[in-house]
Amino acid sequence: MQDLQKKDFDTLLGWLSPNKHDAGQRYENIRQKLLKFFEWRGCFAAEECTDQTMDRVAAKLSQGEEIQTQNQYLYFLGVARNVLLEYLKVQKIKCYSLDELPSSQIPATDPEEIEEDQFGEEQWQKRLSCIRRCLQALPEEKRLILTGYYQGERRAKIDNRQRLAQWLRLSENALRIRTHRIRDELESCIEKCMKKNSE
Repeated sequence: MQDLQKKDFDTLLGWLSPNKHDAGQRYENIRQKLLKFFEWRGCFAAEECTDQTMDRVAAKLSQGEEIQTQNQYLYFLGVARNVLLEYLKVQKIKCYSLDELPSSQIPATDPEEIEEDQFGEEQWQKRLSCIRRCLQALPEEKRLILTGYYQGERRAKIDNRQRLAQWLRLSENALRIRTHRIRDELESCIEKCMKKNSE
């Protein structure tokens, strides 16, 4: 967590477990599950949304809020749902309530059963296969724009987008609009692919 101050990070780890080693393992485990949660919902900024979720929980703890829960991951998941909805609104893409998503796109909701749920794992593999297939079906220029737009982290991502806009001779706003159109096209393809696989 690059954005967290050491004190906030230590507070978060202390909440996860009094044992430092156990706390570190829980942190990594929760982080990986959150990444999968965001990726499963087609979030192209899964890393950033995961970091934001962790930051928000750490901030609440640092401000002295007492978070009492029997399942810490479920608490993170509740925060992650809000982060996802905010992300979808900002990106101005069609936003479904998580409860209204097609069943083919919903993973196991019990965090303790995600890895054990064979059906969920099969659906995840099918979705990955559809993503790859639909990416390959895009014309090369569209594929390069889409992958280039989301490449890198933080400052590197901003620099990549500026270079991409210059290469295409577009303003950054025009690039953003064009990328969103390509992404909508990709998501439509993925949806059709998943529907076809479930028939």
